[in-house]
Amino acid sequence: MWACNTVLAQIFESLFGAGARTKRIHPDVMNLRDDLVEHLVRGLCDGDAKIMTKGNQNYLKMASMSVVWSIKVL
Repeated sequence: MWACNTVLAQIFESLFGAGARTKRIHPDVMNLRDDLVEHLVRGLCDGDAKIMTKGNQNYLKMASMSVVWSIKVL
């Protein structure tokens, strides 16, 4: 996400990290309802993530392992 407002950009960076490898999911997101988690995963796939299917299992692939592990916990 690109933000033209310096303050907003700093807030987003402090909450979610900066760059593909250092992104993270804020702890408050870990308590979302299942329907909102689905939207979160779809949003990730529209951006940095990719869902891959092998056999009957789905895999989330992206540069930030922190986000991958957080989604797995959700």
